[in-house]
Amino acid sequence: MEDQLSPRGESETAKSEAILTELFGPLAHRICGGGLQTAYINLLVSSVFLRHRARSSWAVVREEVRKAVDAQSAPQDLLRMIGRWTDVVLREHGLPLGTSAALDELRGNAIDDLAHVVGLCEYLKPEDYPALLDHFGAWVGANDGTFFTPRSVVKLIVQTMKEQLEGTIRIHDPYVRGGELLAGTLETGARVELSGSSPSDEMLRIAGMNLLLNGGEVDLSSGTTTPWNHPVTPGVDWILANPPFNSKGSATAKSWKEDWIFGPPPAHNENYAWLQHIIASLRRPGRATVLMPNQAAVSIDSREQLIRRRMIQRGAVEFMVALPRQLFTTTAIPTMIWGLRSPSAHPDSILFMDIRRAGSKRGRQRILTPTEIEAISECLRSWRAGAEDFSGVMQDIGKATAASIREIEEQDYSLDPSDYLSSQLSGLADFPIASITELADAVKLRIQEARIADEKSSSIVVENLKKDGAGLHSDWNKVKLDEICQIQAGPSHSIVKKASRAEYGVPLIVPSNLRDRRILAGNAERITVDAARDLERFQVKENDILFVRTGSVGPVALMTESEERWLFGTNLMRLRCNDGVAPGYLLAFLSSDPAQRWIQARTESATAIPSISAKSLGKLPVTLPPPGEQRRVSDLLTRVDMQIAAHRNLAETAEKWWSMLTDGLTSGLLVAPGPWDLP
Repeated sequence: MEDQLSPRGESETAKSEAILTELFGPLAHRICGGGLQTAYINLLVSSVFLRHRARSSWAVVREEVRKAVDAQSAPQDLLRMIGRWTDVVLREHGLPLGTSAALDELRGNAIDDLAHVVGLCEYLKPEDYPALLDHFGAWVGANDGTFFTPRSVVKLIVQTMKEQLEGTIRIHDPYVRGGELLAGTLETGARVELSGSSPSDEMLRIAGMNLLLNGGEVDLSSGTTTPWNHPVTPGVDWILANPPFNSKGSATAKSWKEDWIFGPPPAHNENYAWLQHIIASLRRPGRATVLMPNQAAVSIDSREQLIRRRMIQRGAVEFMVALPRQLFTTTAIPTMIWGLRSPSAHPDSILFMDIRRAGSKRGRQRILTPTEIEAISECLRSWRAGAEDFSGVMQDIGKATAASIREIEEQDYSLDPSDYLSSQLSGLADFPIASITELADAVKLRIQEARIADEKSSSIVVENLKKDGAGLHSDWNKVKLDEICQIQAGPSHSIVKKASRAEYGVPLIVPSNLRDRRILAGNAERITVDAARDLERFQVKENDILFVRTGSVGPVALMTESEERWLFGTNLMRLRCNDGVAPGYLLAFLSSDPAQRWIQARTESATAIPSISAKSLGKLPVTLPPPGEQRRVSDLLTRVDMQIAAHRNLAETAEKWWSMLTDGLTSGLLVAPGPWDLP
């Protein structure tokens, strides 16, 4: 395990991503062995921490790993040693101990697996820490209470405050989680004094290691889930927080006192207790950026409505950002960013931004792109500077508007951006007339294409030449599938996961891309050119047939020139016809009801997911006519496929046309003709 200290580039980022993918694959489940999932993240962060902050201790760990593998020792002995060394270093930095106890919760019994995990951590860098937390969140999903703030959300929050960081700024996180928000501020280059608290010593450890790895010093302290029940120490310049969502309030004495700055929150929900505690902790003037569930912005609870009204009237709310769903892998609760400030006597307006349609999908998660983050922060900067056209930069990702306090009052003090943007159908000049015209022309074209396809299909005439029910024609043969084509199963899942992704790379075809015996892959995942070169034997070419072999077994599609050199994925098989076999005929045969029944009867039932192997599929009996008849069958069925595709395209285009007309006609931006004007 050699040191990897070369400058970080694209290849290193791809390598780190591949390592993280492996760390959170089957290996993670074997290491946990039924133990706590949080124990596994403790193992990973401790290993990375020792590797970069305690080189001498890490050298000892490496030697002990070697000895343990040679002796095939119990993994628990090595885990305790890693925990002890980590606690020694944590004590030096005044961070909570307990790593040894946390690692005791791992139940895996293979020392080779543990050694492999430690070896992989050898190559992770401090800058991989945010990605490590992201991968952990995706791994545990919504089944675990551990909840880290995704990287793209951290970057957005930090970007919205970047222009305000002048001089030395004291920044605090009252519910520190993994320290990701505080660590994000270090990337600004500003002079910051960081502090944070948490009711969990485990989170304080993880946060402390995060900050130390990123070159920051932080004052961390044990907190409670109800920090407002303790004396507030005002004087923080900026608070960043991702507090618990919709937690049930504790019926404590303070909840009913008059020292809540905007009024006592209800006992059933702590959202407004957190908001008030954060504002009360700010110096004057101070700011806060807080993640909150959407419910807090529109709650109709009488107490929460009163608090929200007072916050708005006293200028404690500066801006609101409605975020897309699926940014968080650990919760499905929709969220907003609240921009807060210490109360002022003369509030003016609040900026509302709605970016619910922004972001790009990566697996189950949605990620905000750097371009989107910059556009949002530029909108906020322009608005703060008094620009009239501040919303222009948001055109491609969402909408923005500033609402006066009077306008907000008319909306019953709602802080949902959609209440101020939905009525902003800005005028006929902004309505996409050009797009409507283009769609109208597209509908006409699709109608013409459908008519042509209908004519070709309606000319088809077939005859029943075997009225007596006799056997095959004398010139037809019955062969096995593997006698007339080469069958290649897709790459393993682990190989595909390791392949680096690229926005403009080589498309990877998956079962969902197969429809109506053709490929629809406009949103296909893409593999880098270098990675695709390594997967060359899984390329397709024109006239190849792809077959779904796992899950919904049976669908097929014929490759065209457009898909030349694309890759096919794990759950597919590629069939490449031998000479004398018409691909269109074989596609038709595989789609036939008798062939599909044969395939379904032979899907392997030993597993929970239906599947068929290349060897089993190769035994499929195929009725094979002479080449001329194969071509005639292929040409005839191609006409019907073209008819299906033409009508499906017409329906999809007409649906878009209907949707755009609906928006224009129901908003008054378009006018429907009178009955005398209709053709």
